Amino acid sequence: MPAVLILYAILIFGCANEPINILTDLKLNDGLYYKTGENKPYTGEVFSNFSNRTKKTSGHLLDGKRDGIWTENYENGRIKLKASFKNGKANGIRIEWYDNGVKKQEGNFKNDQYDGRWLKWHPSGSLSAEGNYLKSKEEGRHTFWYSNGNKKSEAFFSNGRITGGRTDWYLNGQKKEHGSVDGVWTQWYENGVRKAHGKYKNQFPIGKHLLWYPNGNMRSSTNFINGIPHGPRMEWYDNGKKKEAGQFSNGKESGIWTYYNEDGTVDGTEEY
Repeated sequence: MPAVLILYAILIFGCANEPINILTDLKLNDGLYYKTGENKPYTGEVFSNFSNRTKKTSGHLLDGKRDGIWTENYENGRIKLKASFKNGKANGIRIEWYDNGVKKQEGNFKNDQYDGRWLKWHPSGSLSAEGNYLKSKEEGRHTFWYSNGNKKSEAFFSNGRITGGRTDWYLNGQKKEHGSVDGVWTQWYENGVRKAHGKYKNQFPIGKHLLWYPNGNMRSSTNFINGIPHGPRMEWYDNGKKKEAGQFSNGKESGIWTYYNEDGTVDGTEEY
């Protein structure tokens, strides 16, 4: 008789602890899940399904909040997400996959914020990004790659802001731009010809800034003070002939400006 009672109790409690559908059997109220008709936040295993009845999500609720490992699948049955929660917040490992089974990204959360080293991949499986976070803000070196394996971008961060140098590349591996927030910044065309060169301070252009055409001929020369054009300004056609010449004063044209035709002849002058 005791054995029968024990078996009966196991069946009763076993049924009571069966996973329930989070979408149809529970309601969400003020961030907590409740079983329909009950006032106590629900604790137990839960799941949800796609319309074809294949498993979509599964996980555990503790006092109405996500807790422990949760998984999410694609409709084709492949895993999409594996994430760890504590007291309703993302805490611990999180891994995501593409629907082709290739890993998409992997890293850690702490109190719903990115924390530590994160890695990301292209659908082909090649690495696409790597960097560290502290309270969801970039920290240290962050690197990005094209799907062919060539570097796309690299920068150094502190508290979510670029503090050191940054370099970008074209898909073919040719350097696209390089510089720092407070310092010299240079850009190139995809054919390797220099495109722009100038200095910045607090993200504002200062001093002489130069631009070139893809054929290597000078395009313009402008002087800046705290981000405002001030001083000589020259511009050329792509054939090397002068296009205009004048002066800026606190962001406005000043004095006599001379304008030229593409053959080098003077088109006219204007006084400001």
